[in-house]
Amino acid sequence: MDGESQQASSTGQKWDSQIQNAALFNGKTLLLKTDGTIYQKNADGSVTAFDSGKYSEMVNVPLYDAFEVK
Repeated sequence: MDGESQQASSTGQKWDSQIQNAALFNGKTLLLKTDGTIYQKNADGSVTAFDSGKYSEMVNVPLYDAFEVK
């Protein structure tokens, strides 16, 4: 998944139905699962717990430069 373009490419694997959302954060692909935990997807395809809070939603928000210099 490319978090910047919001595009996913085929990996030949079935989508894990427990994944609710995916986002890119500091170059890491994060996955929110139905158990409320955010997981980090590793280069080998495995996942490890990133934050074990009880989250219900995760969004990917682009950063903008809000300052105008004149």
